[in-house]
Amino acid sequence: MLVQGAIATAIALTVVEPMMVGLLGILKAGGAYVPLDPAFPEQRLSFTLEDAKIEVLLTQQRFADRFAVPTVICLDAGCETIAQQSTDNLSEQVASADNLAYVLYTSGSTGVPKGAMITHDAVASYVPAIDEQLKLQSNDRILQFASIGFDVSVEEIYPALLRGAAVVLQHTRQVAPLDLLRRIDHHGVTGIELPTAYWHELTYELHKSGKQLPASLRFMIIGGERILPEVLNTWRRTFSVSLIHVYGLTETTVTSTCYLLEPLAQQDDLFDLPIGRPIANASVYILDQNLEPVPAGIPGEIYIGGPSLARGYLNSPALSAERFVPNRYGEAGSRMYKTGDLARLLADGNIV
Repeated sequence: MLVQGAIATAIALTVVEPMMVGLLGILKAGGAYVPLDPAFPEQRLSFTLEDAKIEVLLTQQRFADRFAVPTVICLDAGCETIAQQSTDNLSEQVASADNLAYVLYTSGSTGVPKGAMITHDAVASYVPAIDEQLKLQSNDRILQFASIGFDVSVEEIYPALLRGAAVVLQHTRQVAPLDLLRRIDHHGVTGIELPTAYWHELTYELHKSGKQLPASLRFMIIGGERILPEVLNTWRRTFSVSLIHVYGLTETTVTSTCYLLEPLAQQDDLFDLPIGRPIANASVYILDQNLEPVPAGIPGEIYIGGPSLARGYLNSPALSAERFVPNRYGEAGSRMYKTGDLARLLADGNIV
């Protein structure tokens, strides 16, 4: 099924090896994937299938009957048939920069979920930019912790693969903090990204138990909501692992700003951890209601520009025009995304 120049293919898999095969196969074939986490509510999954008008589903046998899709390909039960296909590289490049790479639906916490259309070009500009921030090396091991239905999974998978690093796949989502630490230690994980709420719980459990982080771990990424000052300062005084605070949205290809908190930093207690500065592929503006820049220290709304913006929302041209507005500060014809988030610029150039 053609969706503005790319094939929309749903992928419903648990977090095991076939998921990676499916994702990379879709992208190499020039298609766009629409992730379906089987753990999500049936209502949300049905809405996604209907809204994206999915006609091809890559899944596993045990999920095949849950989705009413014309063509179902089971990567486990159909492995013998798949193995008979050619293993040669494609004779020509199928995907172009403007083709969709994926359509990922927002949480719907402020209304009906919206399908953000992310192109190959957006992903290709984002991945090396975040790689630069994380300083990934081929000997790194990144834990794939997020659901495939959230954009954080993009940050866990593709930057590591680009650097030749390993992606450690989880077979279950619900894991207690101390059990997670045992997995990190067992697999020699060097980097992980956690929701802020989970990181709060992890820090509390570590502090209560007196345990330390695994020796292999060199950085931890957090983001998504406000960090509690007391938890932040407990972390700073206790652990020698770099903490990276990120900010971004599905519509801007995962992460747009980063702030590195050095381990055991000698400074006064922090109350609001900055979200940092824009990464290489993003332009961040803090503007007033007239779209004019506000002075440092004055709150304004965050607008994000750059090559990693989504094409827009699937099947929602009016909403796309409302949120993806002309960028008067960028190149002619460029756009910026109206986030709805408030922030202020600090004197040192960081954003809170």
